[in-house]
Amino acid sequence: MSDINVFLLEDDLDLAQIVEYNLRKEGYSVRVFHRGTHLLKAIEEETPDLMLLDVMVPDYDGFRVASVLRSRVELKDVPIIFITVKDAEEDKLKGFSLGADDYITKPFSVKELLARVRAVLKRAGKLSTGGVFKLGELEVDTQRYEVRRG
Repeated sequence: MSDINVFLLEDDLDLAQIVEYNLRKEGYSVRVFHRGTHLLKAIEEETPDLMLLDVMVPDYDGFRVASVLRSRVELKDVPIIFITVKDAEEDKLKGFSLGADDYITKPFSVKELLARVRAVLKRAGKLSTGGVFKLGELEVDTQRYEVRRG
């Protein structure tokens, strides 16, 4: 599909594995983090195209991670989707006030998550809505019937 890099912050190992598997199946690159501090350290080396943040994780929770991300100029436009059991209105409002692009409450369907990921990436201009798809060095233009490498 693309060279879209997703950072997933989730401390539930089973759920992280399910989400990671399904995102990879859709063609996304995924890095999983179980602690907010580990994700923030990785941000120093690599900027993701999308962040999926659980709110309730050890040390730096998803809200704190989002706050740090939004405070940095080079990361302020990275889309954020919160994935959490916190379904109270004040939690959702807090998430959106921190710059969330979407807020999904657990339990959720994997199909819904994937649809929301695609929608957020399209709005952010990260997903091609045209006929050009990239896979590594390979680029396929379905409108021009061309395949290019490099």
